[in-house]
Amino acid sequence: MSKKKKILLLSDDLRMASGIATMSKALVMGTVHKYDWFQVGAAINHPEKGKILDVSADVGFYLGLVMVTKV
Repeated sequence: MSKKKKILLLSDDLRMASGIATMSKALVMGTVHKYDWFQVGAAINHPEKGKILDVSADVGFYLGLVMVTKV
């Protein structure tokens, strides 16, 4: 079980290209080794409306971290 603190981020979806989304992504990617992030994000006419994505493994790979996920 992870001992990292959990943080709720309310912002534009960090996968989008707005200024807020870009800053959100930078914040999350820069601190993901210290915190577990949960984002409630949105975008007008989002291309993936209604989907829930867990990007933990991808972020861990991107940062070179070893992450264990429960299935």
